[in-house]
Amino acid sequence: MNTKCSLLVAWLNDGTLHCVPSATMAPIDELAGIVRKERAITVGKKQIPVVQAVVISANGGAATMVKRIPCAAEANREKIIAEQAKAEAEAKAAKAKAEKDLK
Repeated sequence: MNTKCSLLVAWLNDGTLHCVPSATMAPIDELAGIVRKERAITVGKKQIPVVQAVVISANGGAATMVKRIPCAAEANREKIIAEQAKAEAEAKAAKAKAEKDLK
């Protein structure tokens, strides 16, 4: 009896959990890459945003979390970095304009 399996468990933005099982790791790794890139998963015909997902490898009675995909945290971090870059660019532009006005 083969009890090996891999799972991707996604916490969706509506508060529900969605689980995708597979007998091998390859399809789950591929799906994890898609979830990380798109920050969403297709359920039925709808694409739903993912807050966080985990990949679990199970063998018999033991299970191990292989990877964690913090979609919402990554999106927030990218937003903060973009806002900081924009603020720095505006500050440089204002400084350049002030120096130009002094001349």
